[in-house]
Amino acid sequence: MNPDGPLRQQILVMETERESLRAEADGWTTEDPWLVKPGPIGMSRSGLSVIPTYDCPLRALADGWVLLGPPVCETLEVEGRTHVSFTWYFGRLVDELTSIAASTARGSTR
Repeated sequence: MNPDGPLRQQILVMETERESLRAEADGWTTEDPWLVKPGPIGMSRSGLSVIPTYDCPLRALADGWVLLGPPVCETLEVEGRTHVSFTWYFGRLVDELTSIAASTARGSTR
């Protein structure tokens, strides 16, 4: 990381069916503030996300993400069936140079 540059927090949200660090990810989403720039109306995206995908929460932790709290359990009734899911929230701080380097390494454009 660049010690002189500003840091911004990236967020990773992952869904699993079990409350286990080794549970398979059912879905995920990310937020990367380095990809958002002020525009004349609201905000606009300025590039593709450089956040890799993970197959389970443990791999995200191994890659340096910090768990922001325990997983949140949600129970839904769908067509008479009960579906339980767990939402995991992770965060990490990155500088713009790190974000650009990761983007270049993955072939993304900013």
